[in-house]
Amino acid sequence: MVINGEGTIDQVHQRLIHLLQAVERKEARPATLEEVERIQALKDQSSVIGTDEAQVSLDVVLLGGPGSGKGTQAEKLSKSLSLAHVSTGELFRGHFKNNTALGKLAKSYIERGELVPDDVTQGMVQDRLSQPDVQNGFILDGFPRTIGQAEALTDMMTGMKRRLSGILYINVSDAEIVKRLSGRVTCQDCQTPFHTMYNPPAKEGVCDHCGGQLRRRDDDEPDTIRARLRTYYGQTAPLISYYRALGLLYEIDGEGDVADITRRIMEAVRLIEARDELRKRASTD
Repeated sequence: MVINGEGTIDQVHQRLIHLLQAVERKEARPATLEEVERIQALKDQSSVIGTDEAQVSLDVVLLGGPGSGKGTQAEKLSKSLSLAHVSTGELFRGHFKNNTALGKLAKSYIERGELVPDDVTQGMVQDRLSQPDVQNGFILDGFPRTIGQAEALTDMMTGMKRRLSGILYINVSDAEIVKRLSGRVTCQDCQTPFHTMYNPPAKEGVCDHCGGQLRRRDDDEPDTIRARLRTYYGQTAPLISYYRALGLLYEIDGEGDVADITRRIMEAVRLIEARDELRKRASTD
């Protein structure tokens, strides 16, 4: 098992308790021998990170659990840094709407209640990263989720003669995530979102705009959220170790005001940019 040992004692203790509970429910799994070998192989970093050639683009991945604020922060970064926001959720919706071959293929799996294979998702990501607006850099949100997908992303980057600049991991406690997600309510008529703590309606359960009824989504029920978190940690723990071993991971405290979190992320981005600048200078010496 892999546990992130960084942060406060309380944060590390909470992660340990969470993992033990998942083990009791048989929902967590140990890293496979293949995953262990992949992580150990990262000593040869040049073959995993991507091309060693200097580049001008800022290519960043956002990692974080459900409710960590990835989407919000990705939009802010995209606007402030003039980078393309590449969201896998938006990619799927776009392919479904346009009835593309990849969209039809993905929908066929979903309709059968099956997981969409990695190669379908990777095809959508690769197609998006080939678009002109991505040439100056991107914020990738929702991909990769596994080491296999991370390796596929490395192959894509190598084919583009680029390399990942950094991985921004937004770390939020389980308690805070449950509080954030379980407080979300939406108007059943006009779909306006509210939050019982952070953006409450004037009258409980009633939409300020149209007077419609406010309801919480089924997947925002506390028990469902905890199940989603267990799945997330089972997938992501090896991925975090993978990128940490590469020296690409920047862990950000994802709790507090949105503006404070954005400031912390921007500080990490400046560190990434400074490192990239040093790499460019070294490549020209």
